[in-house]
Amino acid sequence: MTNLIYDFFTDFPLTNKFRATNLFNAFVLNSMVTALTSAFLVEFRLQLSDNKHTSIKSFIAYIFKVTNLRPYQKIITVFIAGTFLGFIVYDIMYYFVGFGDDLLQDSSNQKQSKYW
Repeated sequence: MTNLIYDFFTDFPLTNKFRATNLFNAFVLNSMVTALTSAFLVEFRLQLSDNKHTSIKSFIAYIFKVTNLRPYQKIITVFIAGTFLGFIVYDIMYYFVGFGDDLLQDSSNQKQSKYW
């Protein structure tokens, strides 16, 4: 079991064919990260603004100890969720295409850096 988990985390990235090595690829990959994060956050904000009684809304209201969320509480909640979602989306993009890997290298070392 541990070999399977170790092999899963050492096969980063899944492909090296689409990396941010030129300006076009960098813009496309950044657009994908931005669009994915924004789409999830818009849906999350709509869940908080909906008049229906959902479990997400109830949980956030329980944290703030209120019955109805105020606008600033929704902003704080979406900001915190966006921060965590950003980490997740960047990790997923790193796993698929090695997104952001070159930021971890110095110019003297051209080898791919280890993630874990």
